[in-house]
Amino acid sequence: ARERDSSAALPSVLIKTDKGDVVVELFEDQAPIAVNQFVKLVEAKFYDGLPFFTVVPGVGAVTGCKKGDGSTLGEYYIPDENQRDDARSHFTGALAMSHTEPNKASCQFEIVFRPLLEQDEKQTVFGRVIEGLEIAYQWNRFAPPMRFSNSAKASRIESITVIANTKRNHPYDPEQKLPLENQGNNTQNLQEKDK
Repeated sequence: ARERDSSAALPSVLIKTDKGDVVVELFEDQAPIAVNQFVKLVEAKFYDGLPFFTVVPGVGAVTGCKKGDGSTLGEYYIPDENQRDDARSHFTGALAMSHTEPNKASCQFEIVFRPLLEQDEKQTVFGRVIEGLEIAYQWNRFAPPMRFSNSAKASRIESITVIANTKRNHPYDPEQKLPLENQGNNTQNLQEKDK
């Protein structure tokens, strides 16, 4: 898979955090809906300034919530892509859409710190860290019961930008969107993993 990635001209983004920079490449061929959603939100500056509201050492980190508590969503859901024949796994450094119910991914994502293959049937992996995973390991821990981290103690995203000339030549907007049925609490998978 990594040999294919090296010649696939994948979009890449730079995540600047208070601990340093992380670079990720996006699996547009295997998860086009999630990648289109993520790039759209990146270019809208949605993630800039947001905290990593759940960080579990040896498991992973979650961000993408405006309130910093895991409860907010975007304007719509997107369908899962983890049932595709070419779907990628939750390996170390993977980026995955973060949600707890099928087809209810929105704007929150996680970076995986160790293989979590049990999540392959639940979430879409849409990218991987190619530089700076050691920076992610330094983000301040916030885990149950101390998960609400919209505070000065939380590690934060300063900005996310698409690296120049890595996008493919098409608009980045997911073709499939699912209406929000409700905006109730979107408890994160990492909380369950840490119990």
